[in-house]
Amino acid sequence: MKFHFWTLLFQIINFAVLLFILKRVLYKPVKEIIEKRRNIIEKNISEAEKIKEEAMEINARNRQEMEKLKEVKRELTDKMKEEVEAEKGVILADAEKEAEKLIEKKQVLFNTEKRRSEAELKSQSLEIVETFCTRLLRDISNEDLHRALFTKFKVAIPRLAEDINNAYGDNEIKIELLSAYPLSEADMKEIENEFVTRLNKKVSFEAVLDAGLIGGLKIRVLDKVYDASLKGQIQTFRDSLRGI
Repeated sequence: MKFHFWTLLFQIINFAVLLFILKRVLYKPVKEIIEKRRNIIEKNISEAEKIKEEAMEINARNRQEMEKLKEVKRELTDKMKEEVEAEKGVILADAEKEAEKLIEKKQVLFNTEKRRSEAELKSQSLEIVETFCTRLLRDISNEDLHRALFTKFKVAIPRLAEDINNAYGDNEIKIELLSAYPLSEADMKEIENEFVTRLNKKVSFEAVLDAGLIGGLKIRVLDKVYDASLKGQIQTFRDSLRGI
């Protein structure tokens, strides 16, 4: 291959001219474009750094807020637990009070039922005792026992007459005399004389035969009763047992 000096020189000159033209025509605009691009890039980088810093600050604030929220959550949870425990204590206390009231109510009902049952049992027992005593005394009662009670009754007439005088100031008194066995005219006359002498007022007598007395006598003056019969003694004995 043959080397041409003038051709090489011509090419060099053309390249130099091209470089000159490029420098004169394109260098400054390209430089300005590159400068602008660099400024834009630096600005973008600066903004990115700023955004990154802001993001980091926001992230830090978010972490702080999350910590605060966690702390608030813990406080609310603890407070809720305390309130639940307090409410639980109140509920348990109320339940205990209700249970105590229910127990007291049941105890009252139990005691009432117990007293009622005891009273009923006692009443039935007293009825049995009274029935037994009545039957027993009916079996052993006779006129001799009746006469003994009649004699005891006559001894008590002074005291009975005094009670009647103190209770009634009427000039006339009606006395009803109940006897388990028939009284003779002599017995009636003796009793009547005794009362007339003691009362010093007009006395009318009415004799009534009452086998239910079993033995002995009973007198009734208006609203007062003086019982000296075996039946009366049984009832007195029953009443004394009822008071035990």
